[in-house]
Amino acid sequence: MEKNKNSNISDSEMKVMEKLWERRELLTISDIVAALQEDGEEWSHQAIASFLKRLEDKGYLSSTKKSYKRSYFPLISREEYN
Repeated sequence: MEKNKNSNISDSEMKVMEKLWERRELLTISDIVAALQEDGEEWSHQAIASFLKRLEDKGYLSSTKKSYKRSYFPLISREEYN
């Protein structure tokens, strides 16, 4: 039986993915931290950077660098994940 790809996203990583799906635009770490704060979540830039790196390594998102800021975007939709 093939392993379910979806099973390797932690709850914390899923909160980051949800923000990327909701906003439907390129987001920086600061954007994600601010969006999570709006929901009452308190995450440091370092924690979000770690989640983003793991999600990128797993193939769920990618990033692009514009000037000195890195922005992130999902490679799969919420529907594809479910």
